[in-house]
Amino acid sequence: MTSETIKNLSNLLSNQILDLSNPGFVITRFGVNISKRDFMVPEDFLCLLEENTIKEKGEEGKKFLYYVGKCFGYHFGSVSSFPNIKNKNYSEEEIKILFSDFLKMIRNTWGEELIPKNLDFKQKKVQFFFKNFIVFRKNGLGYSICDGAGTGLFDFFVDDDKCEGVRIVLNKKEFLVNVSHTDFYLPVEKYSINISETSILNKIVKVNKNSLKELLDSKFMIYKTNSFFVGDLCFFECEISFLYILEFEFNKKGWSDLLFNSALSFSKNLSSTILNNFSNKNDKLFFASNFFSALGLGDVDFFSNKVICRFFPFHPLAREIDFTLFKGIFSGVLSYIFEEDIILKKTEISIDDNLTIKFEK
Repeated sequence: MTSETIKNLSNLLSNQILDLSNPGFVITRFGVNISKRDFMVPEDFLCLLEENTIKEKGEEGKKFLYYVGKCFGYHFGSVSSFPNIKNKNYSEEEIKILFSDFLKMIRNTWGEELIPKNLDFKQKKVQFFFKNFIVFRKNGLGYSICDGAGTGLFDFFVDDDKCEGVRIVLNKKEFLVNVSHTDFYLPVEKYSINISETSILNKIVKVNKNSLKELLDSKFMIYKTNSFFVGDLCFFECEISFLYILEFEFNKKGWSDLLFNSALSFSKNLSSTILNNFSNKNDKLFFASNFFSALGLGDVDFFSNKVICRFFPFHPLAREIDFTLFKGIFSGVLSYIFEEDIILKKTEISIDDNLTIKFEK
């Protein structure tokens, strides 16, 4: 491996920038050629969704959450322009360096430690060590975003989705996931994506709302211990396809009510945290619009009986879902503001030069 190759691989991740300066957009850039549109996912929402799914569906629910995460991890790797072992322009050792460095980058907003141990691409196995990681650190779960996503990403790098992960809990803060090749596996869903279309529809435009950087500069949101916080609520940066895949797979199972109810329940708690300093309903609507825009959802406007999102983060699965998750979240916000049950049941989706979604009663 030449020093120049090592330098190029290292620069790909060392030049990674989490761009928080554009209102309506949270962007992760790798070097100069790769950028991804992200959303600041509330950790407590995912905690509640996993708790409710396992409570209602038992072992089937646990296996399903892992599967969703595995599909996301594999999909993220496949659309991120990272080389894997089938790319003959890189040696196995070079790909290992890239994989390990990428995990360090994930750790920056997802937890205290994420270390790949005993990494062996030839034997297709690795042991992930997690410490103080999102969701698990709060309720001992995290099957989607930890076990599943880690396994799916590894499967992409070894170009084989026949590898599965098995969790070993060490204590309340630490656990392992042993990933290895197996004959009994869950094949990932390979979602099609038009990179050119996705890039065009996700291009940054000027939006007259707050940026996430402004929330941080004002101290309304703070960054500490590798996480973003508003009060006691933690938010972690995640590429938007996670939420699309989550909803698409919940819908396939016929579990959309579970997704909606979890989002609705969480959102009422979220609203009490972000809006408790406002007494006027119009002020609450105005700040909610700015807050959700800053989280990366584009140009968001809350009204008394509807929510309109322009320049919403696009993924081709937008044509396959009805945005049940955000119907639940936005319904909870409006219900909190107006102190009555307001359920947004209808979605009107327009894909032209951007993705626009109108949520209505």
